[in-house]
Amino acid sequence: MLSKKHYMAIAEIVYGLTVNRPAYPRDPIIYRADLVKHLAAYFFEDNPRFDVERFKTACEATHD
Repeated sequence: MLSKKHYMAIAEIVYGLTVNRPAYPRDPIIYRADLVKHLAAYFFEDNPRFDVERFKTACEATHD
């Protein structure tokens, strides 16, 4: 189960990766590859048995 610590860390990752485009200041973007990389690193730090490659593959998969 995720705790407040986890939610805060994930929020910080998302905030840190958010890019505001000058032409669209109310439409921030996050690059998926950066988000996946940072989340995987955080999850691995929390649990050394976390399978980073499996997570990356799941994030790249097309979900119908």
